[in-house]
Amino acid sequence: MKISELKGKYAGQNCYIIGRGPSLLNIERDMIGPGLVIVINEAIQNVCALDLPNDIYNQWRNGDVPPDTLDYLRDTDTLILCDNPVLGDPPSSTLFMGYPNRYTFECAHDLGKVPATMFSHAAAFEIAYQILGCRNFIMMGFDSFRGEDRTVLKDGFVPSELRPGDYAEQIQVMGRLIDAKPDVTVKWFFPDGDVSSVKGSSVTVITCTGDRPEAFALCRKWIEHQTVQSFQWIVVDDGKTKMKGIPDNCDYVRRAPKKNDPKHTLLLNLKEGLKRVKGDRVLFFEDDEYYAPGYIEAMCNRLWDYEVVGIGRSKYYHLRGGWSIDHNLNHASLAETGFRASFIDKVLSLCDGRDMFLDIRLWKILNGDIAPKCDAHDMTERERVTRDRRGMIFDDYEKCLYVGIKGMPGRPGIGTGGHKFGGYTVDADFSTLKKWIGEDVQYYEQYMRRR
Repeated sequence: MKISELKGKYAGQNCYIIGRGPSLLNIERDMIGPGLVIVINEAIQNVCALDLPNDIYNQWRNGDVPPDTLDYLRDTDTLILCDNPVLGDPPSSTLFMGYPNRYTFECAHDLGKVPATMFSHAAAFEIAYQILGCRNFIMMGFDSFRGEDRTVLKDGFVPSELRPGDYAEQIQVMGRLIDAKPDVTVKWFFPDGDVSSVKGSSVTVITCTGDRPEAFALCRKWIEHQTVQSFQWIVVDDGKTKMKGIPDNCDYVRRAPKKNDPKHTLLLNLKEGLKRVKGDRVLFFEDDEYYAPGYIEAMCNRLWDYEVVGIGRSKYYHLRGGWSIDHNLNHASLAETGFRASFIDKVLSLCDGRDMFLDIRLWKILNGDIAPKCDAHDMTERERVTRDRRGMIFDDYEKCLYVGIKGMPGRPGIGTGGHKFGGYTVDADFSTLKKWIGEDVQYYEQYMRRR
């Protein structure tokens, strides 16, 4: 069968491409999240031992294939074999004719301008991009990109087949392929702990605001303090008075109030913002909440592995001097939820509903009608994957990333407890807020006990 028969099969999913570098000896099962896995040559010997739930493809370029290769494949695993001879060896497509899950590709015919001499990882990248529909890539174990001249063979090493000049050429070739694709994200990961980005993911942040100038001023500060600064910021303003202090570098959307607007206009404003998204990762910054400097970075790192992520065990603080923690790992508020662009249509459809609590309906899609209960007292469980394995909720207990702030002046939001103080644990000296957000507490001092 030709690989072209799988056109678009993995659209929107992660693709892990795994090479044969020595760091592969450190690979562990939990390093591989949801998505397609393409394993290069003998690296299948190491990957098969992980017994991954993913679809696994073992790609071979030339005909010099160990005869025991099939011993490492499960019945559900797939072979990708090349029709082009490489380095004087016969095409790998002449092998394993009786294997049922077997697909072949021809460089010029199936991959356009990709030459038959293309490096194996580049061929795998092009197959996943052009044919299978992947846009998010994690390249694992390609140690030659950091100067390593050995490759792994199960539990030992063999000299690399690369010539001295091939290392630089590999980097140049892959760089050109990535730069030609503005819609991809690529992360290079080495199982011995080294992580680097050749091309970082593009990010869009959406803030809905209106008639809350003090809150928006703080929101702008949290935006400007983020460790990640290259992102699109969409601000949708539907206040009776046009918001002042809007930065020049944001995408400002003025949605003037209308007579038939509902009491709470969040869903209308979200629709306006989502129509303008340019990034492949989407986050919400609510104007009256606190976001630590590492918030965007932490959320986007997890969006490599999951389509939707959120922060559970949410922390809330009322500026009259009280705190609460929601011990829940099955749901995250919209203010602390992020998703890939592939999930935008789902969110837009939710915006058409009458129920203003979009976040509950969003996580219901991923968890089903009945989500597994969370033990509020079991602090050993730090994250939870949703029932369909597309989403993940984690807690920020060790390093605070988000606090839901209550009691700021301005138009009330839809969240419970915005101006009511009941249900909070009294924090007379504000020590809990100081513990959570450190020196940033100074920016709230003028609003403490104001209401």
